[in-house]
Amino acid sequence: MVGSLLALPSELLIACLVHVPAHTLRTCLRVSNRILSTTILTSPELLFVLELADAGLTEDPLHPAVDGAVITRRAALHARERHWRTFAFLRKFEVSSTLDAQDVQLWDSDGDWFAVALKGEGDVFVALYVVRTRPADGAGLDSDSEVPLPTRTWRRVEIPDALVGFMLVSELDLVVLVTISPDPQDAMRQQIQIQSMRLSVDGPHPAQPQPIEVTSIPSSYGPPTVHIEMSGSTLCVAVSCFWHTQTESVNRVHLFEWPSGRRLDDSFEQFLTAFALVNPTLFLQTHELPESAATGFCGRRFVYMAEREEGQEGRRVTMLDFNPGTIRWARRLLADQADGSSTVQLENATVRLLDADDAAGTRLQHSALTEPIVSELAYVEITSTERFDWEGVHMNGASVIGEQVDDSEDEWRLLEILHLG
Repeated sequence: MVGSLLALPSELLIACLVHVPAHTLRTCLRVSNRILSTTILTSPELLFVLELADAGLTEDPLHPAVDGAVITRRAALHARERHWRTFAFLRKFEVSSTLDAQDVQLWDSDGDWFAVALKGEGDVFVALYVVRTRPADGAGLDSDSEVPLPTRTWRRVEIPDALVGFMLVSELDLVVLVTISPDPQDAMRQQIQIQSMRLSVDGPHPAQPQPIEVTSIPSSYGPPTVHIEMSGSTLCVAVSCFWHTQTESVNRVHLFEWPSGRRLDDSFEQFLTAFALVNPTLFLQTHELPESAATGFCGRRFVYMAEREEGQEGRRVTMLDFNPGTIRWARRLLADQADGSSTVQLENATVRLLDADDAAGTRLQHSALTEPIVSELAYVEITSTERFDWEGVHMNGASVIGEQVDDSEDEWRLLEILHLG
């Protein structure tokens, strides 16, 4: 079979391999087959697959370059990575808001979307709003421009029942809602369901218009805490009622296939609400970090607000970049340093390379953490030169998003978007 595949003309072989996962292409490079290695390393299409995987990305279907030739798409990817590595944002713009800051209790960001849920009475969410964070088509303004970008407006998402959790999956145009309502089969219980809604417009998602039944819990437990993750077609929901003395254990993780709604396995008990679905078959359970210290991953990057410096207004933004390509880039950058330093100052950021921890002093430290974090992976720390008057920071596939609060009105004054491509 392998021999017959390699006997194909190179154009057909590339057409087959472009659908192969990046880790399989790397395995092909390691088997020392001259035809396979030459094909992969000389094909722009296959190099693009590897470079996307290195960046921890899937190609954005809304990106202006997505319909172009491979050489154009690779150039756009390389430019994007330069912007992120050097914190050189293309443009800065604002999304105004009059949402009550005290009611904004839950948020998520994916692709070029940002969403917040507003808390109501009884520990449930009563409203969900989404907004695009990509500049409008044709805006194309540099960060130095004083011309305002077209206004972005928040859209309220229809919520079928009381909301206890949600997540965005932009590539599927999907908002996953976890709702709670009285169980029609038992007046003493409440049912928890997954509702699949469209992200870009109102209404149920056409791939899964019917709710998925998750579980049923006693009404006396009140609304649970939930955590949702999705990887590939695997949808994972953790349900927890830690604060209640339980006669019936409901702290469990439930796995489903989306969009069929088929339950993948029996639920299993869990005692922590923080976890990551690393891939469709790998579940990673972690201790939850304070939101003030760490606000999330996007691809292989992690963003947080740095410590406030004495006598300075605002705080810097720090990104930790675990991308192999970024680590190689930082090593080349530092090779030019005459003093052998692991840090270099660029126009918009300070770049520092940290190898896997093998000595004291290289660990990530923050006042919100009780002890330093040890990393068994090398990474690059990118800290902005500019300070920002933000209460918190978020990140999606296109932008770094800062939130500002109007203390006098106790409202979100705006989201400040740093668009990096």
